[in-house]
Amino acid sequence: MLQVYKRGDLKLFFRPRSVDVLKQMLLLENIEKIDGFVLPKFDISNMQHYFDVLKPYHDKFHIMPVLESRALFDIRKLEQIRSFLLGQNEYHILSLRLGGEDMLRFLSLKRKCTTSLYDLAGPNKVIAEVLNTFKPYGFNISAPVYNCIKNQEFYALEVQRDIEQGFIGKTIIHPSQIEPLNSAYKVTNEELTMATSMMNDEEEAIVSHDGIMGEKFAHQAWAALILERANFYGIKV
Repeated sequence: MLQVYKRGDLKLFFRPRSVDVLKQMLLLENIEKIDGFVLPKFDISNMQHYFDVLKPYHDKFHIMPVLESRALFDIRKLEQIRSFLLGQNEYHILSLRLGGEDMLRFLSLKRKCTTSLYDLAGPNKVIAEVLNTFKPYGFNISAPVYNCIKNQEFYALEVQRDIEQGFIGKTIIHPSQIEPLNSAYKVTNEELTMATSMMNDEEEAIVSHDGIMGEKFAHQAWAALILERANFYGIKV
């Protein structure tokens, strides 16, 4: 594949099964054609090993660590991972991925197609702790997979809840999940108007639109994200 692959608009990532497989991948001819690596089961036991292997290539590839080990259930370990990643400034850490299926595995759960992770006590707590541990420090988190292909209506609701929680991006398992995901990330005209006002230096510190208040100091990060989504995904009609 690497012999014939040509880069396009979408970024291509490889997912090695382990640190040793990553070493082998980095030796492949034309490996520089890909954009980055997904690092599975990323936790305190292997994070240094992953980055030691990638050190000679730190400026060549994006990195997406996957949080899907038992560390998800230990806030102290999550904080250790955060501190470690914050010290890796020379690497291009594009996003962190949250592994929902492994999280359920540790809890001996398998959700139904009409059950949201946000409605299950254990997963909901884990999601909150991951977001609260990493988001305030500048890390993007992508949402866990929805493992049912046919129930598109519920899938669309799940994606909307992802967005409301602060996730950007989602692991998908089937091409039919692409369009509903992209559509959900489009912004409304109301969101765009509010975000544009908040990013306008000439506006007052408090802005209002359609009866909703926005505080520029508190909500400019949200506004910047809305404008970025509008630019990438478009406007809802």
